[in-house]
Amino acid sequence: MRQSIGNIARFFTEGVGLSWSKGSISQCLCGLMETLEPVTEKLWEDLLREPLVHVDETGWREDGYRR
Repeated sequence: MRQSIGNIARFFTEGVGLSWSKGSISQCLCGLMETLEPVTEKLWEDLLREPLVHVDETGWREDGYRR
């Protein structure tokens, strides 16, 4: 979602009521990337084997916000 660590920290503080430091968030994101690496690799392998790939970048709105 391309959010800065500061914006993620602000979301947790203001939106959820949890106070996380930028370092804690960064550490969690690194751990998540390591955990998801096998899944990501499998998706890339499957995608590269496809004869045709189509990407739909059509946006939509939810409650007035672009998604």
